[in-house]
Amino acid sequence: MPNGELDWKEVIATARKAFREENSDLLQSAFAPGITDGHVWNSLATLVRDVESDDSFSLALYGEAARLSPHSAVIHTNISRVLLERDSLEDVPKIKRHIELAIKYSDFSFRWWMPLRNQLAARHTERSTPTTGYKVKKDRESINCLYMEFMALERIDDQPHSRGRAFPDIFLRLLRLTFGIDRTAGSLKLAGMESDASFIHGGIGYRAEVSWDNRPNDRSEIDKLKNRLERTAGTRGVLVSMSGFTKTVSDEINRLREKCVIFTLDPDEIREVFQGKSRLESLLEEKTNQHFLTSFP
Repeated sequence: MPNGELDWKEVIATARKAFREENSDLLQSAFAPGITDGHVWNSLATLVRDVESDDSFSLALYGEAARLSPHSAVIHTNISRVLLERDSLEDVPKIKRHIELAIKYSDFSFRWWMPLRNQLAARHTERSTPTTGYKVKKDRESINCLYMEFMALERIDDQPHSRGRAFPDIFLRLLRLTFGIDRTAGSLKLAGMESDASFIHGGIGYRAEVSWDNRPNDRSEIDKLKNRLERTAGTRGVLVSMSGFTKTVSDEINRLREKCVIFTLDPDEIREVFQGKSRLESLLEEKTNQHFLTSFP
């Protein structure tokens, strides 16, 4: 450690050797500057998982983090996520326990355990009830994976049509990750009209139109969504656009507020959700409050 700085590669190598040899003294030497801080171990475990894709070692590090900081909702959530991605029936009791602990120790601002709980419930349903419906892809789906794909889309300005076709699929996967596959559906046709995605949140159904075009969405998009909402009473609409919206969109939403509820997600809001800075469910709740408690949704 020259100049008191940590060499993280050396720390990882030492910690890996210590776990392999079950050498607690060697393990503590790897973490002399922060051995009592579980969040240091949590950060290292995440680094090992994301960079080295070593689930077994990252779980060992997360386990040490949980031992040092047993009341951390973040750590219990991370353990649940890794165990879920291993997709082993033997891990189910552990997953349930760590999700329960994450719920117990989380405050209102931390809800990243919710999609994990939904995934676990959906997985149990799939295994207990045979179905010929949608089959979940057995990949390492996570908000980090989706964010990487989202960033890749932002870089392909020279292929707007390809980006426009790919974005609805990524957003649908975000919906499944957030609300669970049992509360989310892809493209649906209603009386000959097709919706990009549908989902249920808080007992309320939503129809989403998702786009990434060369120009902002205008009033015509509101007309299309309104016609779809009229075919399912009580359903709300969400316009998701990485191209933004013209002023005519907000004007039309305000004009229709007594007939239907339509929300918008603009580029900044979408980007923050993929970055993990905002939660989609919280955005919808804020927009609901704004719609019903103020004059301007």
